[in-house]
Amino acid sequence: MRTHAQYITDAKGKKKSVILDIKYYEKLLHAAEEIEDKNALALVSKEKAVSYSEIEKRLKKDKLL
Repeated sequence: MRTHAQYITDAKGKKKSVILDIKYYEKLLHAAEEIEDKNALALVSKEKAVSYSEIEKRLKKDKLL
């Protein structure tokens, strides 16, 4: 998808900000969230699984259960 971006510049003409079409901006946000979700899933999938009985044992030891 192509979009028309407008730039806000400082007194020297250096780009400081950008104005995007709201639909394009929302698509960018959604894509960024998808990437974050995939990265979080990848991290979690590398963790060692802990059985419920082990969790229960730890909680009892710490007097949280």
